[in-house]
Amino acid sequence: WPKPVQQVRGRPGVPVLVGGAPGPILFEHIAEFADGWIPIGGAGVAAAMADLRTAAERAGRDPDELTVIPFGTLPDQGKLDHYASLGIAETVLRLPSAGRDEVLAVLDSYAPFVGR
Repeated sequence: WPKPVQQVRGRPGVPVLVGGAPGPILFEHIAEFADGWIPIGGAGVAAAMADLRTAAERAGRDPDELTVIPFGTLPDQGKLDHYASLGIAETVLRLPSAGRDEVLAVLDSYAPFVGR
């Protein structure tokens, strides 16, 4: 499961992404064991991605194999364009822990950005 079986780095399974604050130890672990990184928020992602790429290269990995998916994003076109310029193709949008009506209003505000 999931079907069909996915291939990740030439092996069957699902991608393993590690979340955490950027830093050399985390990036060494990602380069050795994982398929990508989930930063929380977007502050400093551009500089951190350069460090992640360096860690991957030191580990003998192709940095382009690593996926980066920011978590907790409040979308706006400038931020999404910036992510795209960094090679980021996905993000996890932030939703409030709130009632149905408030969540639906937030989802409606995100609609212009979904599926782009």
